[in-house]
Amino acid sequence: VEIRSHEDTDVEQYVKQIDHELVFVELPEEFKKAKLLLEEILKDDTHWLREHHYTFTYKPSKTMLLEVQKKIIASFARSKKNYGAFWAMMRTASAIKVDHAMELVETQGIMPLFDFLHKISTSKKKTDMRLAKNPKFLEVYSLVSELHGKSIEHPKLGRTVEMVKGILEEKPDAKMIIFANFRSTVERINDALNGAGVKSTILIGQSMKEGKGLTQEQQIEAIRRFGDGEFSVMCGTQVSEEGLSIVDVDAVIFFEPVASEIRAIQRRGRTGRTSAGRAIFMITKDTRDEAYYYAAIKKERKMKDILYDMKEKGVKVKRDISLLDFSK
Repeated sequence: VEIRSHEDTDVEQYVKQIDHELVFVELPEEFKKAKLLLEEILKDDTHWLREHHYTFTYKPSKTMLLEVQKKIIASFARSKKNYGAFWAMMRTASAIKVDHAMELVETQGIMPLFDFLHKISTSKKKTDMRLAKNPKFLEVYSLVSELHGKSIEHPKLGRTVEMVKGILEEKPDAKMIIFANFRSTVERINDALNGAGVKSTILIGQSMKEGKGLTQEQQIEAIRRFGDGEFSVMCGTQVSEEGLSIVDVDAVIFFEPVASEIRAIQRRGRTGRTSAGRAIFMITKDTRDEAYYYAAIKKERKMKDILYDMKEKGVKVKRDISLLDFSK
């Protein structure tokens, strides 16, 4: 096993410094109220799952809920008369959706949360109809509808625009990539930047059900125009992280941190190639933004420790024999 990082002396001369900057914002009080109501709904479902022995904790992670859901669905498929599994399936589906709603209010804002809650309230699915009748859901939906009517945005959006304009004031020909997890957020950031006089474009994946997207040709054209200097900023989803040839940029902005160390490395790798770069993280205090940021750092450190340990011990990685081995 061989491993090299920017800290190794034989690599150091080929990479540039990437400065990490954390930009913190406070979650508005109205957002906190919506989050609290959602937490109460989630607590009811997760406690039921724990007390009926489907989970071992009252506070399961989304990953755990998804794994539990798979097992419950498999159990119900084997026996349609398993009413316990049916109710567990309803509770798990509800918990997953409410957890997603909490993620939206914490990290994205009112507009995407309103769209998500509205979709649940008008759905004909049994799980959604059950959730939509919950008094706490009706209360949070009413609150979010009111905030949506006032066009209240997440404070990260305004701070992101400020950061971009500040960088362009220092260096008018600067190029930046802004990463966001949701297409709707990418579009809102792009609209806000263009509205503030910043030349910005988007880079998202191909069209999906009930959504817009870019064809491969449109993606290539957007990248070309960005590289040619027609735009100062490219706002993109996960498609911007890898697999596409994008010019070196002065800064990458994480609209929300990601818990995956691989994705964090890939995003950072878009800057600091030919000159010093900046990795800017927009973080809402006391939310999963903070948790995800530090989780990715911890995972990356652990990954490197394991690989360096394997290198030091001279561990050989086993691989399957292929036809290429016989052609040598």
